Amino acid sequence: MRQRGPEQIAEAVRRAIRAGVLEPGQPLVQEDLAARFGVSRAPLREALRVLAGEGLVTIMPGYGAVVTSLDPDEITELYEIRVRLETMLADEIVARIRPHDVAEFADLARAMDGAVGDQETWSELNFRFHRRMYEIAEGPHALRIVTQLLSLVEPYSRAYVHGMNAYRRVQDEHHQMVDALRSGEGAVLAKLIEEHLRGAQRGLVASLAEGTREEDPLEVLRPGGRR
Repeated sequence: MRQRGPEQIAEAVRRAIRAGVLEPGQPLVQEDLAARFGVSRAPLREALRVLAGEGLVTIMPGYGAVVTSLDPDEITELYEIRVRLETMLADEIVARIRPHDVAEFADLARAMDGAVGDQETWSELNFRFHRRMYEIAEGPHALRIVTQLLSLVEPYSRAYVHGMNAYRRVQDEHHQMVDALRSGEGAVLAKLIEEHLRGAQRGLVASLAEGTREEDPLEVLRPGGRR
């Protein structure tokens, strides 16, 4: 079997973190991960260093690696960065977008409508929708940073959208963004992106600040939380 390289391993772990398979605060035991991915520990260690550089993993001297866990203040900071960066890209997106791209976004929004209630499918489509917008801006460094930010907040945003049943608001905003992309209105798109992110920020921070109540949908993200 062909040995996986560090970047392939890192991408597999990224996806597992985004999906909540590897939960915030969960220890990443190298022996277990190496067996899981069928790799030696050398490329795994390198992959974990890459993820630590992205903030997805925290290396704790004398303890090992854990999935990074974010508190409400950190979530607030990350969303503030997203608002500033993503709204800045709106004009570039509408300047470069083509009719077939708009059709792709419309298809993604409709697919999300049909996937409401299917957490894994809806979340993957949502991640693709947002990342694809910034691919169109054709700024490789901005795309790298946005992708990193999306990955950092994804486990929490999944729990918020699905646990708090926020689909209707989020889907309405996705369709409005498609309309702005179709009409080529950069200022409108920037405003919609900001409103979309602010809504998620408020709801998510409020949910995290409530603490661990039995009915808290974010309890599943905490080490030892209910399944």
